[in-house]
Amino acid sequence: MTRTNSITTRLLSPSDDFAEVYGVIRRAYGEVLEKYGVGYTATRQNMDEVKARTDKGDCFVALYDGEIAGVIVLYRREESSRWRNWYAEPGVGACGLFAVDPPLQGKGVGKALLQAAETRARELGMKEMALDTAEPVPYAVPYYQSRGFRFVEIVQWEGNAYRNVMLSKTLN
Repeated sequence: MTRTNSITTRLLSPSDDFAEVYGVIRRAYGEVLEKYGVGYTATRQNMDEVKARTDKGDCFVALYDGEIAGVIVLYRREESSRWRNWYAEPGVGACGLFAVDPPLQGKGVGKALLQAAETRARELGMKEMALDTAEPVPYAVPYYQSRGFRFVEIVQWEGNAYRNVMLSKTLN
């Protein structure tokens, strides 16, 4: 467990109300869809489908003043169906379903979640942590670059009308 001011990160617990986690994802991704026309996969999935995705990796939640405020999932290579391109390289883990409740964005919740995922990735022996984000969202790539991620490539995932920017961070 990691604590930063009023932010605590921990693994998702079976006792957590997954509807709260799903609500955070839906609100965060819904705002992106509304502002930029980008429908992340989770915007098209029901709660059971999103839950199945969180179960495939190490799902961290961030609590802000005790309430679920954000989520991120760290996947090992064998846990994801997306292992193509950079994701298929040995030693590369991936994070996804990264979402912070819109009213709490900019308060350090995302930073705490990324730190938790990076710590876990190091514990698992990963050398890189990769992710991809929608190219049309103007703040996404600069945010990740400010957290130490670098550009890897542009990818076009099946089912998406937009291109994604793949980024990766070397873990020391």
